[in-house]
Amino acid sequence: MTEGYYWIRFNGLLQIAYYTDGETEDLETGEILKGGWQLTLEHFDICHSDEVVVIYGPLITTGNVR
Repeated sequence: MTEGYYWIRFNGLLQIAYYTDGETEDLETGEILKGGWQLTLEHFDICHSDEVVVIYGPLITTGNVR
């Protein structure tokens, strides 16, 4: 998956999140996962998992929006 902003569904909410392509440790299991999400509404990071459903993206952005 390409790094960038995506519309996702997480915990039943639709929101925009930034996907980062890299290794992330799942703090609950200790498992190393590829990729992670930074949620823009809830201001925390989550691992790329089955809990995240990508609805649309990556979104096209202009300039430095991060």
